[in-house]
Amino acid sequence: ALQQAHAIYRPIKGKYVKSMAKNDMIGMFLNVDGTKFIKLHEDEYLLNLICYGIEGRDFTRDAENPKRITKNTDYYISEFMVGSQFLAYLSPSYEDGVWEETKKENAAADIDPNIGFSFDRSVVETEISNVSSASKEYAGLGSGLYDNYEEMYLESREKIKLAGSEIIKEEIERQYKEWKESK
Repeated sequence: ALQQAHAIYRPIKGKYVKSMAKNDMIGMFLNVDGTKFIKLHEDEYLLNLICYGIEGRDFTRDAENPKRITKNTDYYISEFMVGSQFLAYLSPSYEDGVWEETKKENAAADIDPNIGFSFDRSVVETEISNVSSASKEYAGLGSGLYDNYEEMYLESREKIKLAGSEIIKEEIERQYKEWKESK
């Protein structure tokens, strides 16, 4: 099994690992061949192992409700970052029925009619670069460091407009309208 895992996983080393926050350690799974990715949306044991650690060492479960954790060490990775949170045990701060209530809310939620639209920026790549450069000139504008805020704000808006912001806006609107009409 270890030889097989070695063929699938590539080590993450150096500054990247040293700078990672504990909750970000899930990033180690991003370095996996996606076709061989562990099925965290189906395996309750594996999801809870990754989120809460090893039972008996990192957490204990409530004897009356084995789906609830009664004690947990500092080891914790947010369930939604790993797989299906609906397979996760209930941590001490979670209310009973939280996953059932979340499923109901999800089922009743309105679906955003804009899901599926994807802007093709290749048409306005130059303008995007120009606007980005113009914006960087005024990066500290919102910090309150400048006495002449109004003047600088108007100047920044004009430079950003000259850099192509209106062209970008028009292209987004054109593509969006075309996309909506094709649905």
